[in-house]
Amino acid sequence: AEHGVCRRTHSPSRLDAFVKSLEEERNYYRQEAERYKRVRGLSPSCSPDRGRSPKSKKINGHVSEELLRIVKERDELKVALLE
Repeated sequence: AEHGVCRRTHSPSRLDAFVKSLEEERNYYRQEAERYKRVRGLSPSCSPDRGRSPKSKKINGHVSEELLRIVKERDELKVALLE
């Protein structure tokens, strides 16, 4: 019985922490989706093909690490949404 009582006292904080982590994750993916929409809006000529990575590495003569990171995250989000 003591373990049950102990569990009940800790459950709300564990549950709150879990809910908070889910909310943070949700907010992160919302922000990434918004960032992707902005980037995509700036370059509508980009094709949505997955195999475009070698072509998209050079932008104005230099590698855009931010764009590559966003494209990778976008692909991960797509996979997560399709699962």
